[in-house]
Amino acid sequence: MPALCAFDIDTSGAAHSVLHTDPMRQNCYRWSHWDLGDEDLLPWAMNTLPEVVVASLMQVETRPRATGFDKGAIVALRGMNLNPGHDDEDMVSLRAWVTENTVVTVRRRKLLAVDDIRKTAETGHAPSTSWALLADMVAGLSIRIQRKSIEMEEATLTSEEQIFESERNMPGVEFAQLRRGVIRIHRYIAPQAQALEDLVHIASENGCTNSAELNELANLMRRNVEEMASTASRLAALFDHTQAQHAYKQGQNSYVLSIIAAIFLPLGFVTGLFGVNVAGMPGLEWPWAFATLCLSLVGMTALAVLILKRFKVW
Repeated sequence: MPALCAFDIDTSGAAHSVLHTDPMRQNCYRWSHWDLGDEDLLPWAMNTLPEVVVASLMQVETRPRATGFDKGAIVALRGMNLNPGHDDEDMVSLRAWVTENTVVTVRRRKLLAVDDIRKTAETGHAPSTSWALLADMVAGLSIRIQRKSIEMEEATLTSEEQIFESERNMPGVEFAQLRRGVIRIHRYIAPQAQALEDLVHIASENGCTNSAELNELANLMRRNVEEMASTASRLAALFDHTQAQHAYKQGQNSYVLSIIAAIFLPLGFVTGLFGVNVAGMPGLEWPWAFATLCLSLVGMTALAVLILKRFKVW
């Protein structure tokens, strides 16, 4: 099975679709895009690429990084999983090997940022240099992460308004999902900012003319990481606030129940005492005994309330 796509791209940005086994055209660089599960990838890579590069591209699990090697860069980045039916918080990895004349990209699941560039290349247009192609991929990944960051920040603001400005006191399932998603994405993209900063240095050392663009993308990713961290902190503070409010209301309810118990405790004692069926109970033969007992209970209740108010307990 051949590569997902392969293009020879000249210095004017004209892209020519080729097979990965075709000889490369003159004054061009070649971009080969592969699926990690392709059985032809490993044999082709072993015959074409340095062993260190092959090991990096074939890794099942990756962490964002950029490493300089043999006048090129080994890059591993992450992007949002925007494929239909998938959770966008489940990040998708992109592995790449970039030199002046070669770009090899490998993925396990489709990345829209790369797919957009492929569709453009199929129309005959692509970045004129290999480093510019990599910069476009990084831009696509970073912008989609930024959109998700803004979306989560707006969702956090909505949660704050619901809790502070309405009668809703405890966060629901949506809040828990939002908080978990922010934490996951922040954990995934935090190393990516450093990886892009490393990539800027590697690109500069190799004479890349897109270093300024890559530097801006590294700053954008750093802001994304900081905004995600800020959103996570806001959600944690919001959760702590709701927990404190809930504990306060529980304390108030317990306080009210304690006051009620303090009022009715003596009443219960008196009614229990007069409810004992033994000989010698006073008032058994007196017709006004029940009325007197009821009035006494009312008086005791009033006295208990006055005592509680006097000592500012209630």
